[in-house]
Amino acid sequence: MATYVSLYNFTDQGIRTIKDTLKRVEAAKKAAWQAGVQIKEVLWLQGPHDLVVISEAADEIASTAFTLNTYKMGNIRGQTFRAFTAAEMEKTLEKVALIKFRPSRSQLRGPSTMSSGNSLAQEIQPLSSCYVDTLRWLL
Repeated sequence: MATYVSLYNFTDQGIRTIKDTLKRVEAAKKAAWQAGVQIKEVLWLQGPHDLVVISEAADEIASTAFTLNTYKMGNIRGQTFRAFTAAEMEKTLEKVALIKFRPSRSQLRGPSTMSSGNSLAQEIQPLSSCYVDTLRWLL
């Protein structure tokens, strides 16, 4: 199951009916369960956000549909983030490719013709192209 962290703020309606917040959370937990989402933790906050909710869902569709249904009630607005456990991050990092961004030292200080018979400029060209493509991807 995927983990999500949501930061919420009360709307004007949510503040006017703040005394019902505990009841609304209990109702939300039941509705979430029926929608395939498990609310693991709800914490009320001091600071720029009013609530943080940690939940798990089998897929993004279930999580998003539940979030939209919650927003329809009109008591909160917020942001939801996909969160990753250490095990999930480890799997992700295994797939991170190592990209060579610049020519090696041997290419820079080698003879004007490389062992492949190409000039240094010919050897470096694919690397600089990779660098430009990577920058485009990052930006």
